Amino acid sequence: MNKKSLVFIITFAISMSSYAADKPINVLMLGGGKSHDFKLCYDVLDRKTLEDAGIAKVTYTQDIAVCAKELPHTDVFVPCGNVKYDAALKQAIVDFLDGGGGMLVLHAGVWT
Repeated sequence: MNKKSLVFIITFAISMSSYAADKPINVLMLGGGKSHDFKLCYDVLDRKTLEDAGIAKVTYTQDIAVCAKELPHTDVFVPCGNVKYDAALKQAIVDFLDGGGGMLVLHAGVWT
């Protein structure tokens, strides 16, 4: 893991630590694309870090339909991939944010 990624994970963990004391947050990560190993970086490594610390329960997908379906059950949405959003997902994101959901947008370069 590189230093940028570690700094991000630690910052995220610290910012969520008071919430994590009560219960893990539900994090939905949407990744995918050809430029990076999204599955390894986000689904395996980030999931392990956040879940092992008791900070979050992570759902990772590369499927926009799954993402739109899971958003209502999510506390924090983390889009981090190079996938095209259809109208249904765009509306689901707007509804999620309007309902008070959180979003942390990441560029996959945090892992490179």
